[in-house]
Amino acid sequence: MQQIGLEHSMELKDVWLGYQPGEHLVSGINASIRPGEMIALVGRNGTGKSTLLRTIAGIQLTARGEVIVNGSSIKDIHPRELSFMISFVGTGGGLTENLTVYEMVSLGRHPHTNWWGSLRKADRNKIQESIHFVGMEKFMDIRVDRLSDGERQRVMIAMALAQDTRVIILDEPTAFLDIPNRIGIIEVLQRLKEEGRSVIFSTHEFDNAFTSADKIWVIHDRQLLDGAPEDLGMAGAFEDIFSESKIAFDHQNLRFVRARKMEKQIVLHWLDDVTGYWTNRALERAGFRATGESAEGLPAVWVLKDREGYQWKLIDGNSEKVFRSLYELTGYLTHIR
Repeated sequence: MQQIGLEHSMELKDVWLGYQPGEHLVSGINASIRPGEMIALVGRNGTGKSTLLRTIAGIQLTARGEVIVNGSSIKDIHPRELSFMISFVGTGGGLTENLTVYEMVSLGRHPHTNWWGSLRKADRNKIQESIHFVGMEKFMDIRVDRLSDGERQRVMIAMALAQDTRVIILDEPTAFLDIPNRIGIIEVLQRLKEEGRSVIFSTHEFDNAFTSADKIWVIHDRQLLDGAPEDLGMAGAFEDIFSESKIAFDHQNLRFVRARKMEKQIVLHWLDDVTGYWTNRALERAGFRATGESAEGLPAVWVLKDREGYQWKLIDGNSEKVFRSLYELTGYLTHIR
């Protein structure tokens, strides 16, 4: 068996992913994860994110290379032994609808029970602790099919917690959730990390990846890039993902946006950071690049406030107009100029 230092809970050595001989989704992956570290996996659809997660979870084999867990090659670890090391949360298809929350989470204790699947006191305590950890204690006796999507996702994470592993792998845990539930799931994962567990999750939401992950794995052009979010951002890794399309990466807001040509300039005078931020966004959407320096011939916008609220004064040559909303301002700029 290959050995690595105990500072890594998992290491990937020259891992190749693929289903057919000679056809590889990703090649030559060399990466690692430490205890108490969170990694976000990002990339375009079809690049191999789910395949990578299933491979490092031991669900499918590598085409080449080694996945090392706790110092041993995953190929040399018996499935039952591996179930004590790694838990995997898929994209939602594993829920048994007619079970209660307690019954569903109890399935995570299967590796720890005897042949009959009998739950001991320690097992029941772990189930209750896991349900409490994800904030679902009030739903213990509720059937899974009566839960919202966000609640179901918490149940899946609780089931993985009940399995009591040090590495937890999740495939799109925040997919199809509203903003409060997305934030709630990320907070749960953050707490798992703080407990010293290694957390790996895939996502399409770059704001979550940037604000919560210690490292990001980016799959692009059949390669895996890994590093701190800021290191990859400075290296331009995220722009490369959609380099051939009309999409740009917005560094300030940590998201992908439609690339716009802003050939027109406008002078912007704002009241404060909030009005400046939102007005600038609206102007960019209308195709204007805002500047703070006045120049002859450029139209100018002043953000003002009176008893009725905000107003935007536009001076363009000898013309002066006042708008009571950014909707009105951008509509004028877009369709009149």
